[in-house]
Amino acid sequence: MSMSRLGKLLAGALALSVVLFAGCKAAPIYEVVSAPIPAPAGRALTLDDVQKAIARGASRSGWQLQPESPGHLTARFQSGRHSAAVNIDHDTKAYSIKMRDTSVRNDGTSVHPAYNNWVQSLDRAIRIELSSIGQ
Repeated sequence: MSMSRLGKLLAGALALSVVLFAGCKAAPIYEVVSAPIPAPAGRALTLDDVQKAIARGASRSGWQLQPESPGHLTARFQSGRHSAAVNIDHDTKAYSIKMRDTSVRNDGTSVHPAYNNWVQSLDRAIRIELSSIGQ
């Protein structure tokens, strides 16, 4: 095999791998870890205040919330045939959102970007509700 033919073959293989890799939609799993909860001026937050704000945010972004225990909630999201479930752990100072399960998991460390969009939307809605406590 001539060198130019080998070069063309390698270039073709590289181009094919780039196309195949680009078609593979995977992203690192988005998690919220110990996001601070803003305290309203002159008022101490209760666990109930925080849980109610998280519930409003979850509802606003299309998630169904299930209380599990004080400071621990499970939220579920359904989009057509696909779904996701997350654990939301919280106290009066911070909250975390971590994957529990999803139908769009690629492997143990990555998911389809749609999952991340769902969780980011949930996080934004929770932050909005938490920042409005006491206003």
